[in-house]
Amino acid sequence: MPRLVSPTARVKVEARVAPRALPRSLMAVYYLDEARFREMASRLEQDEIFSRLVDRGLVERVRYSGRIPQHRYEEYKDQELVEFFKKHGISRHPDWQQDFLTPGSVSRRQSLAKKYGVPLGALTSVLRYMSYMATLQECSPSYSVNTREEEPDFLRFTASPDVFDTSPHVEVIRRFCERQNLEPDSFNELFMNCRPDMDAILKQVSAPAEEIDAVLRALDKIQVLSSLHFDMREASPSSRKGDAKKSEFVAEVVRGSGSLELDLRFLGDQLYDVKYRFNTDQPDMHLSAKEREFVDQLKAVNQRKTVLCRIVSCLFRNQYRYLVTGDPLQMVPLTQAKVARELHEEEATISRLVRDKSIRTPQGDKPLKQLFRKVADVVRDLILIRESDGIASGQLPGPYTDRQLQEILQQEFAVNLSRRAITYHRNRTQAGQNFYARSRRKRDAAGGG
Repeated sequence: MPRLVSPTARVKVEARVAPRALPRSLMAVYYLDEARFREMASRLEQDEIFSRLVDRGLVERVRYSGRIPQHRYEEYKDQELVEFFKKHGISRHPDWQQDFLTPGSVSRRQSLAKKYGVPLGALTSVLRYMSYMATLQECSPSYSVNTREEEPDFLRFTASPDVFDTSPHVEVIRRFCERQNLEPDSFNELFMNCRPDMDAILKQVSAPAEEIDAVLRALDKIQVLSSLHFDMREASPSSRKGDAKKSEFVAEVVRGSGSLELDLRFLGDQLYDVKYRFNTDQPDMHLSAKEREFVDQLKAVNQRKTVLCRIVSCLFRNQYRYLVTGDPLQMVPLTQAKVARELHEEEATISRLVRDKSIRTPQGDKPLKQLFRKVADVVRDLILIRESDGIASGQLPGPYTDRQLQEILQQEFAVNLSRRAITYHRNRTQAGQNFYARSRRKRDAAGGG
């Protein structure tokens, strides 16, 4: 008699990493538009609970001014970083420097939190700061990080005026342009591309490849050093025109002493130049439930300011060459999803915080959303601007082929797009031109009749 085989159900368990849900208090603050957020921040400071917490030394209102390293606007300050290391015994691990000071450590935060047995949120703030220090050390070799825990300046950093000094790199470029008789427009065309073509430069500049490479490295260092800090200054008169517009502008990009130098300046208007420091975690500090809820609201205000600051700084860093030249062809493809990954935030957070916000630039006032860029916009500008100019000047015998556009996207923007996708974007661009041409002809015909 045949044996009956009954099927057995087996459950396969898969481990997946999902973003943690944001606290409800923080979500509520993120959802506010700019005007309501300003009203909330003002209302909190006028509350008697705020005065009581300040009098007890539990909350401190700190106002920033001048040139501020970006890490100073993070949740973690230097002293909190040191306390984190000592509390969790980080430096007792033999390979902690490799884990914390090497590039990409922030992306490994999940595994590092498990390895060291530390809270993920606190670790993420620390890794951001360590990443900042590593980048700074790469661009400013004179700056070093002390990693000996017994030393008084263990992992501490005090910004000095020369840390972010870009003048030596600017001087390298200035002397090069003088030797080569390069005008600013010619220099921008050859060197200020998102990914400069060494072969194309060598064809037009009679300089050794080593010298050209030094100029390109100097440009990169100017861009990085400029993006590692921002200025917190009083808003210029043009930034204060009209109370209705005041809340829309959160920052401005100002040209420095040289044509290649830009400064990112957040507008000091008693909101974005103020942060709160807390001393509420001491064992003898007792807070009522209402006071703890109030502190959570202050922390949410801090966090919203911090994230918006980091978003603007990220846009400034990525679109630096466009902001210098004003050439739309130098705008890199940059989506809200990419910024969210770079900042380790949720895409919805990026979308909400840039909504209805603007920035003043050398190219005029722009909504923050205009500094994001889709690949479709890059293809459109390559066709409508570069291709048209090339054909008009005789440098191009005809329109770009899909293969040529594919190579330009890959070499200059590190974007890998299929030829089918390029054809789709090209057809959309050409359809748009045809649509407007037909509309103009119909309008002119109607007017003539």
